[in-house]
Amino acid sequence: MEDARPAVTEPRLRRFLSYLEEKRGDRPFAARGDLDPLDFPYLLGEVVLLDVLYLPLRFRYRLVGAGLAGWRGYDLTGKFVHDHPDPAYRAQMLARYREVVETRRITGGAEHLELEGKRRAYQTIRAPLSDNGATVSVIIAAVVMDRAAASARRA
Repeated sequence: MEDARPAVTEPRLRRFLSYLEEKRGDRPFAARGDLDPLDFPYLLGEVVLLDVLYLPLRFRYRLVGAGLAGWRGYDLTGKFVHDHPDPAYRAQMLARYREVVETRRITGGAEHLELEGKRRAYQTIRAPLSDNGATVSVIIAAVVMDRAAASARRA
């Protein structure tokens, strides 16, 4: 798996990557308790926290930032990714989150998805967090919509 960090060009996401790396230090993963939302107000509305549950592997949205809930038109907080009604979105997100757990690495970059019949371009990062230093227990993700692509489609 190629390192996702060079593929991230959005300034707020690059800043957030540096923050996550700083909090990780020399450990394999930062812990959820290492992160303070007051440290990243520039991105707070675009952050997602997912609890990672095992046997079977599932992902539950602990938090969906208001900016993301706004562009989606609904809030997934408290729901499982498996329960999402859009099959294409569900499949794509399950694959992305599984990748984080299986590779135990930060993933992301420039991506797109079809959501409710519309192509959405965005940049994202997804980072594993661990409460015990070994098992990925939480994924923190940040998503920034590609405003230029959205503006070009409207023109």
